[in-house]
Amino acid sequence: MTQAIMNASQPVISVDPVALRHTGEGVGVVLVERQFAPFRHRRALPGVMLAAGESAHAAALRGLRDKCGVEAGAVRWQAAGRYNDERNRDPRGATISLTQILVLDPAAHGWEGTWAVPLTALPKLPFAHSQIVADAVEDLLARFWVDTRVIPAFLGATFSTLEVAVLAEYLGVEMSQANLARRLGTMFTDTGRSQVTGRGRPARLWTTEPPPS
Repeated sequence: MTQAIMNASQPVISVDPVALRHTGEGVGVVLVERQFAPFRHRRALPGVMLAAGESAHAAALRGLRDKCGVEAGAVRWQAAGRYNDERNRDPRGATISLTQILVLDPAAHGWEGTWAVPLTALPKLPFAHSQIVADAVEDLLARFWVDTRVIPAFLGATFSTLEVAVLAEYLGVEMSQANLARRLGTMFTDTGRSQVTGRGRPARLWTTEPPPS
C-alpha cells in the first residue's frame, strides 16, 4: 500500500518525530530498527506517512506509539520543526518530511528495538534523518533561553543551576557560567533553597511555580 502511494507522481508527506530524552549521561534521540525495506535493520527516526485529515502533531505521536511503544503521556514538550524535501531521500519515491521536535519524560521507555542514542554518538541515518536531527537540535537551541517550557521538559518542574549547565553542555547551548543564575532568574522562580552536589558550592534550585504572593 505504501509503495503504491509513493509511486504516484505527487510527493507524499511524511512526519518525522525527533524525540529527545535526557538520560543523566547525555541527551539521546529515539531511534527504531526498521523492519521492512528500504534500509531494513537500519536505525531511523520513527517516521510515518501523514494520514488524511491528520495533523503533523498527531502523526508524530502516532509514530512514537505505533513504532516505539511510547505513549503521548510521556511527551513533555512538542513543537513543529522544519521541512525536508531533499531529493532521493527515499528510494521508494518523492517525499516531503515535516519534523516534529519532542522532549520525553526521562523515565519513558519503548519496546525492544527502540533506543535513545546519544546525540554525540549517532550513526549515519537513512532518509536524510541525520540532517533532520541536526536541524531539529538547532531549532531547539534557538528556543532554549526563550521558551520557558523547554528546560523543565528535560529536567522537571524543579531543577538546579548545575543541572541546567550540564544540560546546556550536552546540547551544545551557548551560555555564560558567570551569568547563568541571573539568566535563570528572568525565566523561573528562585525557591530560596539549594542542592548539595558534591561539585563545589551548593547549586541554587529553581521552579516553574510562580513566586508566593
